[in-house]
Amino acid sequence: MRFLLFLLVLVLGLFLVNFHYSYEKKKLIHHWNDRILSEIQLTGSSIAKFSSKSLIDFKKLKSFCDHNSLNEIAEHFEGFLLHEIGFYQLRILDDRGQEVLRLEDQDSRIVRVPKKKLQYKGKRDYFQSLKNIQSSEVQISALNLNRENGQLEIPYRPTIRYMARLDRDDGKKLFFVANFDIRNSLKSVYLGKWPFDAKIMVAKDNGFWLISPEKDQEFGDEISDRKIFNLDSFFSDLEFDWKTRLATDQKILTLQDGQLLVDRLIAFDQNLYVMVYISADQIFSLTSDLFWGHVAVALFFGLFFAVFYFVVNFFIRRSNLHLQRIRELSSVVEQNPMAVLVTDTKSQILYVNSAAESLYGYSKKEVLGKTPKIWSSNVYNREFFQNMYQQVNDGFIWHGEILNRHKDGGNIWVELTIFAIKNEDNEIIKYVRIEHDITQKIESERESKNLQERLVQNSKMAAIGVLAGGMAHEINNPLAIIRLHMNRVKKNLFNPHKDESFFYNSFLAQEKAVNRIARIVNELLVFSEVGSSSELRVDNFKLENAILSATQMVDRTKSFGRIKFDISVLCEDCYAFGSQSKFEQALYNILTNAVDSLAGRDYPTIQVSLSVHHGIYRIKIKDNGVGIKEEHLLKIYDSFFTTKPEGKGMGLGLSYTYVIVQSMGGTVKVESKYGEGTICIVEIPMSESIKKAA
Repeated sequence: MRFLLFLLVLVLGLFLVNFHYSYEKKKLIHHWNDRILSEIQLTGSSIAKFSSKSLIDFKKLKSFCDHNSLNEIAEHFEGFLLHEIGFYQLRILDDRGQEVLRLEDQDSRIVRVPKKKLQYKGKRDYFQSLKNIQSSEVQISALNLNRENGQLEIPYRPTIRYMARLDRDDGKKLFFVANFDIRNSLKSVYLGKWPFDAKIMVAKDNGFWLISPEKDQEFGDEISDRKIFNLDSFFSDLEFDWKTRLATDQKILTLQDGQLLVDRLIAFDQNLYVMVYISADQIFSLTSDLFWGHVAVALFFGLFFAVFYFVVNFFIRRSNLHLQRIRELSSVVEQNPMAVLVTDTKSQILYVNSAAESLYGYSKKEVLGKTPKIWSSNVYNREFFQNMYQQVNDGFIWHGEILNRHKDGGNIWVELTIFAIKNEDNEIIKYVRIEHDITQKIESERESKNLQERLVQNSKMAAIGVLAGGMAHEINNPLAIIRLHMNRVKKNLFNPHKDESFFYNSFLAQEKAVNRIARIVNELLVFSEVGSSSELRVDNFKLENAILSATQMVDRTKSFGRIKFDISVLCEDCYAFGSQSKFEQALYNILTNAVDSLAGRDYPTIQVSLSVHHGIYRIKIKDNGVGIKEEHLLKIYDSFFTTKPEGKGMGLGLSYTYVIVQSMGGTVKVESKYGEGTICIVEIPMSESIKKAA
């Protein structure tokens, strides 16, 4: 009740302070808005005066042109351009649009353009509009950037063209065109007495910026890469039509991040919008003193009542606070989905929550006063628990997985966390145990591991089956030859008309078959030793040396100089870890296949390159040979698979290469298009010692 009364008085006081602040803030902002709108109107009036004066000056010039010769007009134009600001080009055109006189201000130097440089303007839009103009009319063009020879003039010059038909005394049909630079007219925008660093902007009637705080956003209607900068994009976050809103008498628009003060004026026969944008930060800076003053009052008011309230209620709250904290903590712990236990320094259980009852099946009455040994699985010895609590006593949190036992005798795996609670003297007074059931997770991991082991074993057996089948197929062919010739020898052994050459040829055929079987067995022995490093040196070796050795060996044994080897090494100090001799044999197998594919090809070439990408060495071997058929690409790593004629290959080369590269932690990838060639990419990781050195 006391707190509610205090709160009511405090809220009422803060409400009064806030009300007074809001009132004073609105009054202050209204004052500044009036000043800014007044300055905007003064700026608009200044621009309008420039507009009126320029029109009057143009009419005076037209009147002079009506009654004087071209030379007199030229002299008058020169004096006018020297002393008047804004006009920078005065021209007289005949009825075809050909200039007959042009004077222009070139960097404060008045120049009369020679007759041979006078231009034809008959096709310009503004001249076409002059044909039907009356002599008493003055036509004003749209506000655009001036162009010379079809290109925008640099620096950009926003220009108004005053145009009129001359009423000549001599009856000649001539036209007077004057270019007026409005930049001087707009200087009042920058010279205005703005109360702070506000953003001053001027927009044309089409919504594009004539003046913007960001100079690269001006003239978007004429500069292609600035077309996105206009009032449409400026008001994109507001759901209203800016043309309708700005056409009204409403001078102040509230935006999400500030406010916009706007005034519309008509100058140079154009609708222009003069705007001042005030950000929320600027508004706050205007009212900061007012704000902080009221904040100080509110703080004093609140502090006074807070001190009063806390002094009165100090002793009552002190007595209730401890009990309240215990209830809150008990509620949090009791509703925790994990088992929470509190023990004393002798491990006697002082508290268990409902989750602990559900986890082990014991009620609170059954476990209070006992130790956690009640659900021990007896798997761990005393030393294990001594080390556990020693770590906790040293100030650390013990976390791990242990096996416990449910009341019904079943095993329970739990994720256990233990930490100590200390008193003010830094003495341990209690231990807290948090336990989470992970039995299902452990069993799932165990099943997954068993399944993986079975899959690996099945994969090994399948590989052995494929290898045995291939070996049986390869050996059966020469065995069949041996059997055939043995039977023929047996039948002709006692033939009185036997031919000795017959026996000799038969023995040669059998010898060839036996040699074939011996080669198969030898290659299988080599293949079986690919993953073994017991007999070969394993160390860091330079890849460039291995590549050069393999290519030279292929060139000597297979190519005989008829194939061009193009070797590119982009990584001269590239070292890999493994057996250099085995790796050279792997490259030799790939290069041998490339050489065989180049038989009968014009300009046979093998390109070998070495590079490094993000710690991975890449060896690329490319040939312009016959290539590999698409249906064969999936089988090239299979043992005993070959597309070569019988006796030309065993089909173990790429299998051998694949196993060697894989043993080094690398990969082999083959890309080929039949008839165009093959690319083989070998990638192996950088040696760890090289990585550390780098």
